[in-house]
Amino acid sequence: MSGLKNFSPVENENTVPAVDQTFKVIMAALRCHADEAGFFDPGFVPARVNAGSFTVEGDKTDVFLVGQRIRLSDDGDYKYGVITGAEFLALTTVTVSLDDGLLITNKLSAVAIGVDPRAVAVPEVALATETTAGIVTLASDEDITNGTEDKVVDAAQLKAGLDAAAQARAALPVSPLSREFTSSAISYSHGSSVAVDHGFGVMPRLIAYEAECLTAEGGYSVGDRVNLLASNSGTNSALQWGLTSKYNTAQITIRFASSGLTIAHGTTGGRLTLTPANWAIFVRAWA
Repeated sequence: MSGLKNFSPVENENTVPAVDQTFKVIMAALRCHADEAGFFDPGFVPARVNAGSFTVEGDKTDVFLVGQRIRLSDDGDYKYGVITGAEFLALTTVTVSLDDGLLITNKLSAVAIGVDPRAVAVPEVALATETTAGIVTLASDEDITNGTEDKVVDAAQLKAGLDAAAQARAALPVSPLSREFTSSAISYSHGSSVAVDHGFGVMPRLIAYEAECLTAEGGYSVGDRVNLLASNSGTNSALQWGLTSKYNTAQITIRFASSGLTIAHGTTGGRLTLTPANWAIFVRAWA
């Protein structure tokens, strides 16, 4: 018998000797099927609904499967695509996504569905994001070490990594001071209280107080600075000298003693009570 390639899809063109009309029809059908391998026309009569869907009579939801390839005979040509939905109410409504952005027209005449596994489209699944489910690739130990992008770790890997990081942080020395605040010049009077905002949002870890000479006094020249110690107070009968401070995550508050501030005289070493008008106070803090 001659090869299938020699069969004609036109019945009367099959001129094999001694073959009657019945065999000519069979030969034509076989050739047509071979030409259309991968798709099967079940004989349903489609009716266009819109550019992306059509209906057929009866419940055919078990025939039109989501993800299956489909071929439409439309406007004298074949249009290929993928079935994206099938729903039965009074009719079965089939929605499709056609290749190359093609649309269904009013000249839709037949439908054929993919029967060869190679004719069934594999649904395209997007990569997962923080808000969208999808495909993920689990990271290997090497991926984690190298920080490979587009890889994720499973729950056990994640927990182990977090635990190791927490242990490493706990073993580190206290971080160095990285934030600094210096107030503007503060005027004061005996017994007064002054509050300044440091802006850290956390408790300061170190605070210092300085007095800058504005007018020469007690062996100090203009521009000289001396350190003042908080809670450094002294008494002499009814007199009180020094300052105290309190602080929180927002402010540092200084309370000056009722008898003012005292320091060592710049030349003699004796006690010098500062004249408020001759000195400006500065607060420095670190966190």
